[in-house]
Amino acid sequence: MNDELGKTEASALTVVGAAAKQWDALVTGVLASSKKEFLIMPGKLLQAWRNGDFLSQLQRELEDLIAKGRLRPEQLRTESAKAGLQEVMAALEDPPVDQVKFHALKAAFLKTLQSDEADTAAPVARTIIRTIARLDSGEISLLGVIYRVDRAGKHRKLQLTGVGHAWEKVLVEEGGFKYHELVRNLEDSLVRYRLLSPRVYSDQSGVSEGDHFRLTSFGLKVCEFLAIEDA
Repeated sequence: MNDELGKTEASALTVVGAAAKQWDALVTGVLASSKKEFLIMPGKLLQAWRNGDFLSQLQRELEDLIAKGRLRPEQLRTESAKAGLQEVMAALEDPPVDQVKFHALKAAFLKTLQSDEADTAAPVARTIIRTIARLDSGEISLLGVIYRVDRAGKHRKLQLTGVGHAWEKVLVEEGGFKYHELVRNLEDSLVRYRLLSPRVYSDQSGVSEGDHFRLTSFGLKVCEFLAIEDA
């Protein structure tokens, strides 16, 4: 890190680097300890190890964006940057977080730093981070496939409105989810967080596809914000 960065970054980047070291120190300390109580927390230990790796990834990416001039150091010192990073850190405290979910959280945070206030207000950006933190990797992946299908536009020729099974079939074939039941299970959270429009008919067998393959306006914004079709 050059001298200029060192002077200006009492910021999100400093916090990310320090947090990554703390996670690494925690894992190292636990592994070096002979205390029996640590034997009952293998899940927490594994998540701590992964969190350290995730934050190191974020630190490297922030440094790279600054070095390439795509991010100004002062953008890491704003209230929006602090709030966005706080949401990411809170998500890491509520495991499990895997690479798919962290990729989405990281993309949301970076978009928070780089977005134009007129285009995406800071509260909206933070809400997007908080929403994605509530999803698991399967739900994030399904959201990405829905967005990819919508962008490709192939579904518009299928006249799916009202036919839930046909909507599921597209996702089974395009996303490799294999089972219709799996798609149904994963979509529940997307509907609950108002990313997808709800099912129709009393038996929930139908869908209202709308203009974007059931994506709500907020769901479409989340997908555009995260570019999660590549997740």
